[in-house]
Amino acid sequence: MAKIVCGDIVDQADLLKRARLTVFHNPFQFFSDIKMAQATWKKLSSMLSPGSLIVASPPLTEQLAQAEDPVKESDWVELVDVEYPMADDPEDEHADEEGRLYTSVAVYKVKKMLKH
Repeated sequence: MAKIVCGDIVDQADLLKRARLTVFHNPFQFFSDIKMAQATWKKLSSMLSPGSLIVASPPLTEQLAQAEDPVKESDWVELVDVEYPMADDPEDEHADEEGRLYTSVAVYKVKKMLKH
């Protein structure tokens, strides 16, 4: 059964360790300062289990950069190839320059839990 939790993600260590899929949709950009975002990313990178998947929008590269790279992405996760749908309309506002839709969504596989 799927579970949606409303609360501070860093207080959900047991749930995150068991999660097979975690979605980060603009998780910290709008409501935390840099120091809080850095601390949160460090905690998250030590809680998500190897083999679990992360769906991120924007991609983790962008999210981690906004937090001044508190975690080295390549040490923690690997990017999963995604087949993005093509837009029917070449003027679709959601399409990238090649006509692919939703490329602001990236999928990652957790390689290992980091120690901080």
